[in-house]
Amino acid sequence: MFVIRPITDDDFDQMMALASDAGYGFTSLLPKKSYIMDRIKRSISEQAPLFVLEELSSKRVIGTTGVKKSAGKAKSPFYSFRIETAHRHSKTLGIKNAVRTLHLNHQFKGPTEVGTLMLLPEYRHAQQGLGRLLSLCRFLHVAEFPHQYNNNILAEMRGLSDGNGESVFWEAIGRHFFKLDFDDADRQSAIDKRFIADLMPIYPIYIPLLPKEARDVIGRVHPDAKPAQKILVSEGFRFNNLVDIFDGGATMQAHRDEIRTVRESKHYHIKEIAEIEEAELIGRKLDDPHKPRKDMMLIMAKYKPHFRCALGYGQIVKGKRGIRISPQTAEALQVQIDDTIRVAPLYPSPSNSSLDIEPDKIF
Repeated sequence: MFVIRPITDDDFDQMMALASDAGYGFTSLLPKKSYIMDRIKRSISEQAPLFVLEELSSKRVIGTTGVKKSAGKAKSPFYSFRIETAHRHSKTLGIKNAVRTLHLNHQFKGPTEVGTLMLLPEYRHAQQGLGRLLSLCRFLHVAEFPHQYNNNILAEMRGLSDGNGESVFWEAIGRHFFKLDFDDADRQSAIDKRFIADLMPIYPIYIPLLPKEARDVIGRVHPDAKPAQKILVSEGFRFNNLVDIFDGGATMQAHRDEIRTVRESKHYHIKEIAEIEEAELIGRKLDDPHKPRKDMMLIMAKYKPHFRCALGYGQIVKGKRGIRISPQTAEALQVQIDDTIRVAPLYPSPSNSSLDIEPDKIF
């Protein structure tokens, strides 16, 4: 059984190990002691909640996911490139052009940001559904405590870089101004963003003037981030014309109350804790958007600050707001009879039109 819970000081060593496995371009989880300690401290103080995915049988932390209440703050704004299109027309030559440009954009108090989604490789396929659990548990937290979050939610998608930590987008733009390797600059931005304002060009950059290799990666995402992007698209997120200034990765955004999990989640009172007539959840092939199961649920313990979320089954009993859950789920969530839980379907319904959108087709 697996459970999502808030990070604690006791998770430091395992988080360091997790960060070491993250690889190039994953700057929201740096394998640096001071950085991890600060992330834990900020989570405990509720400035930027960070959750871990724990395998209960082994007490092993196998993944993490987080929420920042605001993308950007007074001394550390959220930087990105905003894509704009200018339409030009020459009557003399009979030519019409639509020219795209990149504009440096900064937000001091932007939308809420979801990110830091990391799952150990050996659990991405063997235990299907855990990636979706890591992604969607954040939206149950947002649904339960909406006053803590902005009306808009964004997610920066990891852009394309190779196994050596090189990015063609960075080489075409950033390298000329920062004189740093992509990975060094990206990691520095996770610690202190002031150098961006000091050195990044303030004038528009004409996309047609960039090398073709750089143009082709604008708005694209790293292969490791594609599953997360597909989940966000199915939840109602859309490209918002912002891309990362380092690797050109897309930024996705949605209105808080229109996110599928937020919208469909409901409160239930636990009326029975008993076995449910279904095969054991973990170990089944769950993360298959072509075979959604209506009885598969995200179940969240409601009480604060002990947020806990797990995959489980539920059966409605004793009226519309009564529910039966299994003993295993109750133990994982640390709940009992008459406690209130928040529940949402793990998958969108087949009729959800957002599943028909191809995430890679940004332009």
